[in-house]
Parts: sequence; structure tokens; C-alpha cells
Amino acid sequence: MRMMKPMCLFLGLCLMWYGWPGNAGAVTAWDGFDPDANGSVLSIVQQADGRILIGGAFWSIGVEPRNRIARLNGDGSLDTGFKPDVNGLVYSMLEQSDGKIVIGGEFTGIGVVGIRRIARLNADGSLDFGFSPDPNGTVHSMVLQTDGKIIISGEFTSIGEIERNHIARLNADGSLDTGFNTDADNIIASIALQADGKILIGGLFANIGGVERHFIARLNTNGTLDTGFDPDANSLVNTLFQEADGKIWVGGHFTAIDGAERHHIARLNPDGSLDAGVNLDMDNAVFAITPQADGKILIGGNFTTIGSEGRNHIALLEADGTLNAGFDAEAGGQVSSLCQQADGKILVGGTFTTINGETRNNIARLNADGSLDAGVDLSLDSSVSSMALQANGQMVFGGGFSTVGAIDRQKIARVNTDGSLDTGFDPGVNGAVFSLVPQAEGKILVGGGFTSIGGNPRNHIARLYADGSLDTGFNPDADSFVISMIEQTDGKILVGGNFSSVGGVSRNRIARLNADGSLDAGFNPDSNGIVYGMARQTDGKTLICGLFTAIGGVARNRIARLNVDGSLDTGFDPSADGEVSALIQQTDAKILIGGSFTIISGTAQKYIARLNEDGTIDTDFAPNVDGMIRTIIQQADGKILIGGGFLNIDGSSRNHIARLNADGSLDTDFDPNANGDVLSLAQQTDGKIWMGGTFSSVGVLERHFIARITNTDPAVQELTVSSNGETMTWMRSQASPKVSRVFFESSPDGVSWTGLGEGTRISGGWTIDGLSFPTDVFYFVRARGYAMGGKYNASGSLHESVRRIHLTTAPIVPDDPIDEGSDSIDSGDGDSGGGDSGGGGGGGGCFIDTIMKTANHR
Repeated sequence: MRMMKPMCLFLGLCLMWYGWPGNAGAVTAWDGFDPDANGSVLSIVQQADGRILIGGAFWSIGVEPRNRIARLNGDGSLDTGFKPDVNGLVYSMLEQSDGKIVIGGEFTGIGVVGIRRIARLNADGSLDFGFSPDPNGTVHSMVLQTDGKIIISGEFTSIGEIERNHIARLNADGSLDTGFNTDADNIIASIALQADGKILIGGLFANIGGVERHFIARLNTNGTLDTGFDPDANSLVNTLFQEADGKIWVGGHFTAIDGAERHHIARLNPDGSLDAGVNLDMDNAVFAITPQADGKILIGGNFTTIGSEGRNHIALLEADGTLNAGFDAEAGGQVSSLCQQADGKILVGGTFTTINGETRNNIARLNADGSLDAGVDLSLDSSVSSMALQANGQMVFGGGFSTVGAIDRQKIARVNTDGSLDTGFDPGVNGAVFSLVPQAEGKILVGGGFTSIGGNPRNHIARLYADGSLDTGFNPDADSFVISMIEQTDGKILVGGNFSSVGGVSRNRIARLNADGSLDAGFNPDSNGIVYGMARQTDGKTLICGLFTAIGGVARNRIARLNVDGSLDTGFDPSADGEVSALIQQTDAKILIGGSFTIISGTAQKYIARLNEDGTIDTDFAPNVDGMIRTIIQQADGKILIGGGFLNIDGSSRNHIARLNADGSLDTDFDPNANGDVLSLAQQTDGKIWMGGTFSSVGVLERHFIARITNTDPAVQELTVSSNGETMTWMRSQASPKVSRVFFESSPDGVSWTGLGEGTRISGGWTIDGLSFPTDVFYFVRARGYAMGGKYNASGSLHESVRRIHLTTAPIVPDDPIDEGSDSIDSGDGDSGGGDSGGGGGGGGCFIDTIMKTANHR
């Protein structure tokens, strides 16, 4: 399957300028998304690499001139190397498989070159001179077929002086496909490609090929009218897409479909008849409809109510067409374009100046729950040691603090996806929290120096329910600090620290618990010094690090490896001359370690090193770091984030936080610049980075003890099911957090989940085979993986991807065949709907594995 290229779109016009200081191009503790376009954003396309194309009526992004088209980095900062300079509005964009970008609109020139209404750009933004269809009127909408041909629509009546009324098909080189000649009598605003290759169109027309069709029609793959499809809208159709089961969503200005009252939005059956079960009753036009990966549906427009519920310009519908009550984002003006990113966040474009009461000019990004992707400034009163991302996107953190902002929070707190404090989560711990591990069912393991939680006795280790209340049935009772924890694939829990007994039974610094918290009597490695960090290998063995010099009476200096039963792996003996504080295993089985050591296995190597799988030192990896390292995490692309007490790496100033390339060289694009030690690191699923420690500023911004910073790279992931239903794959790249222990699950309703098994690592991701998914029904699939982080890498985060799937029984062969590839069979919700999903006006077009990748304008 192809990597996803979500894309979206469309309408509005308001030319204003607003400055905003958050539009920086480097790593910053201003971590919100705020590109600040000074005019309407009519079209949005997220590229395969995670960067974001925007087109519209603007002429600047922040303080930088950008005429009608721009490209943003994943954090919303401007891609300064991309500057096409278009002299008229850009309504529609699509990215081809080779990375080239086709744009449509009402422009007549790009740079100093005259080119009318449609053009193709090279991946760097320069003009592709070999592509020049030359329509004589505005291009509003485009779709890309899998054979590389492009269907375009709009106001034109000729292409290169050959008559083509409002719709045409181009060959891949931009020349006219002379066999496709539909002949509409008025503007076609929206196009969506079905899985069977047929073409849905919406607009202002009343006649297609001499046959009466009011505002909506369907074409066969050769461009002739599908005479059996006649929904008969009574006014303009702005946007449409087909779901995987063949049903069709339609949005626009109409108030009736097929003779029945339907205000601005409707769902049709595959034959074009009205789906009587959906009747939302909007009070104004819909410009954008786009499906989410989970089967829910985003809509945008000029509406302010849906039925009796207030919804300002944007809303979320359940898969059955009912309003989602929990999603209530408010745009301060028309929403013309919507796109769900690969990480689940939502790009919003239009003609607005606020979202959820915050200033956002014409483009914004929402979290999946509708909250604004905004900057975070929590301002704690003391240090943060532990961090753990829960599967729902909330971040739990612990340490020595007692307040978050002006609110009392003793040693542990949780923030929502927008960075606001979760006021309902307040366990109340009486001592420092060193380790946090979320479990699959929403419970949270907590380890530290405490002796009570919420007034209940709990010595150094406890488990919380998802709401923060104490799990009273879990009470291992360690006699001293628990510093690190790992949950095994079988549910058992490894714990490390400074304790000498668990549950009254002698256990020196490391133990294993059963899932219920009772001691696993058969596991007793016996460390003679503190165990700070642990990492579970794919073969079931466990790496441990700390201050010990012996394991089970056998000399092991600060790092060791245990067999599955807890016995010492005698063939692994790196031997460090100083504290090893943190370790992780890479995807190639090599091991990264950090600490205060200066010699590993007799080789001089300060503070950070990489070991081969057998424990020998990897001499090709030799960053020159000048201070202790406390935490190490790794991205899916192999880049390595480190935090600690250092000030310099390879001769370059790097204060307490840095990123290394996979080979150990310094990533010169990443320099957050903290003014105090960074003790703890964790990543969100979208690639943003949480950091905790003793600092009070990050870069030029005041940040006390905790901060969230941007990532220079986007996080890209894709969850797919093969067309035969036998294989599920989770591909992860760029700034996505590196995960391990991946599990796959399925669900008929997205609520009750059934485990399918543990995934196998492949190049670039994880997979599981031997499945047998049903056909012709909707169901959900989910992948979950763990990532270690926090101080000593002693905490864990849980990352997930969820998708709604619909497999068809067999591929459908169109009447004018095109190469459908596997996407004609498999598809998540919307995939087999083929087209831009939002076709016209609005923004639909955000698909995963869709056979058409585009964004259109009404």
C-alpha cells in the first residue's frame, strides 16, 4: 500500500494582515501551531513527508511574503525554501507520487512566467515547464487517478483551445485526454473519485451532456453520464465524498435533495437515493466534508447551528451521521478547508481570526478532541522527573513539585491534549514520583519515594485508575525508592530502584511482580547497588543500568543483561567506570547508554556510548559530550534526543538538551537551549517533545521545570490492512517516537477491543500476519506501542493509531478500466470512496490510502 497523503480544501475571501511572534522557524518552547496567513486559506494538502501545503488568497505568512501558496513544516513554521510566487488565487492542489505538486485557480502567472489557471511545480516549488494545459477559465477542483491522469473542473470552456465545458481529463504530462468529454452547462465546483473509478461531481450545472441534472451527478469512468444516478439537489453542491460502503455525503447551499427537505448536508445511498436516516438540519452552507480515519466525519462552513445545537462553522459527526456532542470547536468565521493529519490532528483553513477564542488568522490546527493546538506554559514550583503519554494523548508527569501554575498538585499531575491541566486528576502523593507507566486499560503504574497516595498507605509503588483514584487491590509494598518500571508483554511488571524487600520478601534493587502486584517468586537477580533504568529486548531479555557493581554475586559494573528468568547473561559485560543513568535499545539491537561514565569496556568514551548487541562498544559512534546525560529517547528516523547537565557537543554550544543524528553527529537544526539540567524527556505521538528538569527558561521563553517544544520534523505514521484482510501494518517514520512492544487489536464498534497479537518489527514499522478480517462490514483496528522516557528512561509512554476499515469482497472493474492497485479493494473509511472526499468546496479530501489525492475549491 502507498503511504498516506491526506489532503483537503476550500473557500472564502478576506484579505487582512495580522502579525504574530509565534511563527518562528527553529525549535522553540512556543509549541503551538500558528502560521498566521493574512488572507483566506482555501486549500490544504498534507504531503507524504508531513509538510503542509496551503493555497488561497493570502500574500504573507507571518512576516514573510508568500503569494497565494506556501509550504509549512510540521510545526507550522514556514518552509523558507519553497516560494513559487503565484499572481492569483489558488483554489486546489494535489501532490503526485513523484512529489510534484499540481495547483489550480485563477492565476495567470507564476514568478515571471505566464501560465494560466493550472500549473505543476517541482517538489522544491520551482515551475515544471513541461506541464501547461492552458484552460481559459478558473480551475476549482482536481482529482488524481491512480493511472496518473488528472480530472479538473471549474469555469473553463476550453483546454488549450479545445472545447471542454467545465470538466476535462488530462494525461500525466498535462496534455488533454481527448476521449473524455462530459460537457456541463455551468460550473463544476467539486469532484470526488469513487473506488470503482466513477466520478461524482457537484456544482451549479443543470445539464450534463444534454441530460438534465441539477447540481449533482455521477459520471462513468469515460466521462459519460451515469444515467441511473439522479439525486436532484435544489441548489449549489460545494463538496462531496463517498464512504467505503458506497454511501455519499453531499454538502452545499441546497435545502432539498431528491424532493425531500435537507438543509445544506445530506447522505445518499450508493444509487443516489436519499439516506432517510440522516437529517442534520444545518442553518447555513457547508463547504467542507472530510472523513477521519476512525470513521467520524468533519464538516466546516458558514453554519452556526446543527439541529438545535450550536456549532460555529465546524463540527464532528459520528459515523452514523449524528452529531458528536464532545467536539465543540468554535471558529470565528467561515471554515472552508479541513484535513485530518496522519497523527489525528485537524488542519482548519478559511476566513476566520479566532478559533476557540484564541487568535488564529485563517489557518489553525486542532487536537483530535477539538481543542486548539496551542502553546503550553504550566509553570511548576519544582522539578519534573517522570513523564508518560497515555493512549488518549493526555500527558501524566511526576516529580517533586507541589503546584502547577497556582493550583495545588502534589508530585503528580496530568494535562489534556491542549496542555491545560486536567482538573479532575489529583491523586495526591506525599513523596517524589520517579516512574510512570500507563497500562493498556488506562491504569497508571506509579513508582517513587512516597509512602501514601490520597491519604492511603502505599510504599513506593502503586497503581491508579484512569481517573487518578487508587487501585486498592494493587499493593506490592517496597521498602525503599522505586525508580524504574517496565510492563512485560505477559502483564508482569519489572521494578528497579533502591529497595531491599518487596512485600516483606528480600529483593535487592530489582524484582518482578505478577500483574496483580504480588511478587514473582522465581525472579531474583540480586543487585548490590541502585538500579536506575531498564530496557526490555525483543528476545525477552532485560538490560539494566545504575550504580551496582555486582549482579547475583558476579561482577557487573553499572550495566548488565538478564535472561528471561532473571539470571545473569554471562556473555554480556560492557563494564562502565561510572554511573549509567539511562539506556535504550535501537531497532538494530544496538544499545544506547548515557550517564557520568568516561570509560566503557576499557575504551575512553564520555557520558554517552553505543554498544553492539554483544556489549562491545560501537567505535563508530563517538559524540563529544562535556557533561552527564540523564535521559535518552529516540525517534523513528533514528535521531537521538538527549538531556542532562552538558553544555557542549562536538565543539558546539548545546545547553542541557540536544539531538544527535543516527550516526552520533550533532543535529545542528535542533537547539532548544535550556538554562538548567534536563532530567526527563518524552514525545507526543505528533512528535512534539516534553522536557522536565531544573530549568526556568527554554530559549527566550520563561518555562519553569517543564516545557513542551516544537520538533523540526513532522511525525508520519500509517496503519493499514492488506486487501486480503490477512496482514496489518503500522509504518512509522521521521519524528514519530520509536516504539517497542507493539500490539494489534480489532473492534466491531471502536469500544470493545480484541487482541490480535504482538507485532513483528519490519523495516520502518511493525506488522502482524495470519489475520482474517471480514468483508463488506465496517470495523476498527488499532496498533499500540510503548516508548521509554523520563529521568533514567524509567517511565513509559503508550502511543496508538486507530482506523476504521472496510474491505470489499472483490475488486470492482470500471467500464473504462484504470489501474486500481490494491486500494480498489482495501481501504479505511473513505478509502474506497476514492476521491477527494471533499471534493469541491470543502475540504474533504483527507484520505488514507485513497486512490485520489487532491484538494478542491467550490
